[in-house]
Amino acid sequence: MTAAIELAPELVRALERHETEAHAIGGRELVDQGDALALIDPADPDPFWNRIVSLRWPSHPAAFDRRLEQAITFFATRNRRPHVWPTVSGDEPPDLVDRLVASGFADTGRGILMAREISAFHDRVQPARDTAVEMVRSGAAQPLISDVARVLAEAFSPRGETEEAEDPRDATAIEATTLAVAADLARLLGDPRVAFALARVGGVPAAVAKVTGGSGLAYLSSIGTRPVYRGRGLAALVTRRALVESRRSGGSLAYLGVFEGNVRAVRLYARLGFAIVGRPVPDLLLVGQA
Repeated sequence: MTAAIELAPELVRALERHETEAHAIGGRELVDQGDALALIDPADPDPFWNRIVSLRWPSHPAAFDRRLEQAITFFATRNRRPHVWPTVSGDEPPDLVDRLVASGFADTGRGILMAREISAFHDRVQPARDTAVEMVRSGAAQPLISDVARVLAEAFSPRGETEEAEDPRDATAIEATTLAVAADLARLLGDPRVAFALARVGGVPAAVAKVTGGSGLAYLSSIGTRPVYRGRGLAALVTRRALVESRRSGGSLAYLGVFEGNVRAVRLYARLGFAIVGRPVPDLLLVGQA
């Protein structure tokens, strides 16, 4: 059974802000609304990049309804679909999710927050003889950025469950995605808080993990392996290296998010010392809006 921990509400709020700030790096907009944080991507309508988090809304029904209408208008004026990520603990009001569901929001997948202390973390696991890990940091050369982009493009492609592209059209799509991701990474790596652990097998880029630091916190994300290299423990390898990097940078608490249904990932992170914080929470999108 995966371990669970409780964090103080103020620390949970700090994690929510830190994660939102991490996602804003590279050109997205973070809007502090006082009782919530909003993330908006002016170029990409994907709900993942457009949401409201860390809600502390009024409990009185009339006041809550007014605040909800303001939030819906906020998204509408930006041509974005209303999207809410409830917090893992300490929602305000406590029945926030029930109220949003009653107002037309639907759960698209329950998410888990996992965290672990890293101040005493030491990685004593040696990689396989043909495998090496390096950190890609701010100011990295374009070939390194392209290597990270290649891994991300294949690891998170719609065909990511297959071992390789099945026809030339797949290869062309991967190449186009790699170029787009590389452009995003060049902006991200302009910020010294961002780094990637990159694993190579036989010199070939195979797996990555992104870490965003600051304020004693380390947010781990974009942990992925190219399909042909899966099953070698590379996800654990790059995650451990990201934790080492965080410790060296003065971090004391690492955290990450994972969908509840991704059992393999949850087990992996649990083996690396991460524990579930609070309870799984729904990812809420307003029904009937594109």
